[in-house]
This record gives sequence, structure tokens and C-alpha cells, in this order.
Amino acid sequence: MKSKLLLSFLLLAILFVIYTIKINKTVTNGIEDRIDGEQVSSDFFKYRNSNNLDALIQLFDDEFIEKTGRKEFIKQLSGYSSRLGALKKDSLATWKTIINSGSDSSSSYLFVYYNKYENANSIETFKMKKGFWGGVEIVDYKQQIK
Repeated sequence: MKSKLLLSFLLLAILFVIYTIKINKTVTNGIEDRIDGEQVSSDFFKYRNSNNLDALIQLFDDEFIEKTGRKEFIKQLSGYSSRLGALKKDSLATWKTIINSGSDSSSSYLFVYYNKYENANSIETFKMKKGFWGGVEIVDYKQQIK
């Protein structure tokens, strides 16, 4: 009886230790992650150029849209579009991705573009993350018109 109790206790202790060990893998600047981030940015530019703001909004994290306000953000995007004109050339200036997988999974994407438009140039910064279902979504967007 004592040996069964001791064996059960040891088994529980081993399971507890295995459960609490944090096994993580970090990938920095993975090519597949770059491709995923560039696809989201490319879709952003395509939807904005075609004035498909409903599709463009879907690229963003729900929390960003709630914080910014959907109507306010659409108004802001429309203002940028009318001021800048059509996108002539997008140019990825810098990028960085950090993907942690395992028990403490997280993701961080940063993409900065120097873009040429009909009426001006612009620096556009995207911060992204992997969403709940695994797709990459924008969590922050900044534009500086030059």
C-alpha cells in the first residue's frame, strides 16, 4: 500500500515538473514569416488603392479597430488616399520578425515601407502578430507623409 502511494506521488511529481517546464523555440527573421508579413502589407496596399476599405479593415486585429474606431480609421485612410493619390511603388525598407513557439508562444512582425505615390512619398510602418487562427493581422499602422 505504501509503495503504491509513493509511486503515485512520484508519478504526480514527475508530471508536474514536465508540465511546468517551458519549452520554447524562437525564430528571428524567418523567410516564411517575412513572406506572410509582406502578403498582409501587399493586401493592404492593394485594397487601399482599389478603395476596398471593408476588405482592408479585415486585415486588422479587432482590438486595433475597437481602440481606433472603425469610422474614424476609415476617414483617416480616405484622407491619406485623397492626399497621396495612387500608389506608384512600394519598397520594403526594413523588416523584423520574432516568432516564439512552445508553451509561451507569441509573434511580432515589424515592416517599414518607403512608398512613392502620385502626389507625395510616405513612410508606412506595420506592426503585426499571428492571430488566434494563425493568420497574420495588423495590430498597429502608422503613416508619415513626406
